[in-house]
Order: sequence, then structure tokens, then C-alpha cells
Amino acid sequence: MRINLTTKLFAGFLLLLGLFAAVLLLNYQLAGQVLRNSQRVEASQHVSADGTTLLRSIIDMETGFRGYLLIGNEQMLDPYYSGERDLLTRFNQLREQLGTEPVQRERLDTTQ
Repeated sequence: MRINLTTKLFAGFLLLLGLFAAVLLLNYQLAGQVLRNSQRVEASQHVSADGTTLLRSIIDMETGFRGYLLIGNEQMLDPYYSGERDLLTRFNQLREQLGTEPVQRERLDTTQ
């Protein structure tokens, strides 16, 4: 049985069309994964930045308290008092950003 040229061209065209559709589907799925991963990275960066801000606040509190103990000047306690006011708010913001990450929330609760 001989296959004529038109049938061969049509079969080749269908094969190329099928390959194109497969590549298109794969590309769509990979683009979705990249988007989800970039959103997770962005959220992680926000949590990391807020954690760093919280750590700086705690260090400022400690520095102010040490300065007061060494010098006895009550103005040295200003960073301690301002940090004390902001500390609970910063912990709550960090807890909200963690969402439903049980391990991270447990670590935050242990730290607090």
C-alpha cells in the first residue's frame, strides 16, 4: 500500500501540531510553577525583613538597657521603652505573615 504525498504531508503537519501543543502545555505549566515560586520567595523575603527588623529592635532594647546599667542615665532607656511598645506588634505582624506554617509559628512562639 502506497501512501501519497498529500497524506504524508498531512500526517507530518498533524505531528508537528501535536508537538507544538505538547510544548505549549508544558510551558504553561512551568510558567504557573514559576509564578507560584516567585510569590513564595516574595513572601519569604517579607518575613525575613520583618524578622530582621524585630531583631534590630531587640538589640536596641538590649543596648539601651545596658547603657542605663553602665551609666545610670535614664535617657538611655528610651530605646528600651520604644522597643517594648513595638515588640508585641512586630511579633503579631510576623505571626500573620507566617500564615499556616506550623514549624515557623512554633519557632516564633518559642522566641516570644
